[in-house]
Amino acid sequence: MQLNGRDAQIRTHERELTAKQTELDRIALWFPDIPQLAATAELCREVGFSREQTQVLLSLKPIKYTGTLRSPKSGRDYEADNVTARLEKRPNTNGSGFGITINGTPILQWFKQQFEKLGNFARQVIQPKQSRGMGVG
Repeated sequence: MQLNGRDAQIRTHERELTAKQTELDRIALWFPDIPQLAATAELCREVGFSREQTQVLLSLKPIKYTGTLRSPKSGRDYEADNVTARLEKRPNTNGSGFGITINGTPILQWFKQQFEKLGNFARQVIQPKQSRGMGVG
């Protein structure tokens, strides 16, 4: 039985797909952190790190950062002034083995702290000053 041109293309394509899948399986076997690192890379970009900064973070090296970081949860922007960002392996997590830290604090907790600081500042600004007894009366 002789294959026509279209059947030959399909078989070639199937062999190429099988070879690529085998290669991906081998990568997953030897580098099991790749899926988690890929997801973490997306988060790095989402919060505001540049492509170059994300590449450094993915190599598990810290970076110094000054600029705006956006909380993926609230969508709010927070100023980061000369902070140290890094990826750290989280030993007690299921599935997502890496997390971004800012000055050693997990990034979601860091965003929460920044939000609380803004709230405390706003309360201080809004609270009226109380009189100290210089009453006229």
